[in-house]
Amino acid sequence: MKHVEFLFLCLPKFVTGIILKIITIKFNFLPFIALSLKTEAPDVMTSSAEYRKRFPGKTGLLLIKAQNDALKKLLASWPNASILDVGGGHGMYAKDLISMGHKLSVLGSCQEAMGQVKPLVDEGKCSFTTGNFLQMPFPDKHFDVVISFRLLCHTNEWPALIKEMTRVARQGVIVDFPVRRSVNFFSEGFFNLKKNLEGPTTRPFIVFREPDVITAFSRNGFKQTGRATQLVLPAALHRILNCAPISAFMEKILRVTGITWLFGSPVVARFEPENGAAA
Repeated sequence: MKHVEFLFLCLPKFVTGIILKIITIKFNFLPFIALSLKTEAPDVMTSSAEYRKRFPGKTGLLLIKAQNDALKKLLASWPNASILDVGGGHGMYAKDLISMGHKLSVLGSCQEAMGQVKPLVDEGKCSFTTGNFLQMPFPDKHFDVVISFRLLCHTNEWPALIKEMTRVARQGVIVDFPVRRSVNFFSEGFFNLKKNLEGPTTRPFIVFREPDVITAFSRNGFKQTGRATQLVLPAALHRILNCAPISAFMEKILRVTGITWLFGSPVVARFEPENGAAA
């Protein structure tokens, strides 16, 4: 059954949807199969070499730096931590975390999702495990910290993902997510334009009300203890400009004036157990 599940993890969602309907309607005496295939694999795209092309040159480095600086800031209170990166095959900060002394493990939906961290896995610098994000193959409180970037907004059952991340985290969880109080408010109306500019790696994504995410963590016994914001102007605009000094200058002005704190997106948020970290 495990092999069947991983086979379907890497299929397009509409294909798995059709198969699930057939299984449920035609073979209702095997409902457990349909249940086992109820899984999501949004990390296959973000871990691909094609997706990495969205971040070329100095402008790409600027976009990645905004994300990584926020992560490092919120991780600072947990030195030398065991970290699970859910959907982290994109590898955007893997080398940084390893060089900081953290013990990094990556959970991918399938082998294909190992993507950009494969060289680090081959060198023994981090581990890679495949599994269902909504039923992670780890015991409770197995890692000091669980992190996940570029995943929550592509996960339909995101409250279930949050539940699993809080289950396997001992000290805290750090996630990023786009928020409505930003230019992402207009994302649906401009999606086709964005896709024409950025290509096939651009996918629809969920834009959150920040209180909804905080509530989801609270339901699992975690409270927000830290917050950072990345950029105000759309990443697509920075890519069109393709001039890192101008992009950096504009974002610096927005940050200094406090606009980034209010309207920056994605938000990077840290959550910790309400009753303190487990021993």
